[in-house]
Parts: sequence; C-alpha cells; structure tokens
Amino acid sequence: MTPAERWWEDLGDSNLSDRIEVALATSYALEVAWERLREADAIVATSASAQRPTLDATADAAFEAGGEIDRRSRFGLGLEAAYEIDLL
Repeated sequence: MTPAERWWEDLGDSNLSDRIEVALATSYALEVAWERLREADAIVATSASAQRPTLDATADAAFEAGGEIDRRSRFGLGLEAAYEIDLL
C-alpha cells in the first residue's frame, strides 16, 4: 500500500492506525475494496487521457525510374491534430 493510500497515518492517531491495520490484516473484503479503488483510479486515468488532444505525424517518399530521362520523386509530410469536445 502506498503512503498516499495510508491517509489515516497523517492524522497521528495511533489507536486509529492500529485498528485499521488489524482490519486490513483480517478482512479480505477491505483488501478487495482497496484493489477496486486502485482499478477505478486506473480507469479514470485512462479515460482522462482519451480527452486530451492528439497529434499524429506522417512522412513518405517514393522514387520511380522509368529510364534515363523519366525519373520521378515524390515526398509527402502530414500532420494531424485532433481534440474531441464532450458536450454531455
């Protein structure tokens, strides 16, 4: 468990800390609840990243040689920016 998840220790109450330690050590349901909270935090972080702007870049080149005189070169660059606005 990370220090941020042990918020009750910041209160400085040793009795509270002792009781929570016993509850965590003996209660499977509390450990499952902590895991669910971690999972929910990960889901929120993932969905929040989908709301950020995106930027994609592409580049390509093509060379064609049809003979000594007929030579062609093509170069391309692309840049795409996107941002999705949630209206609901």
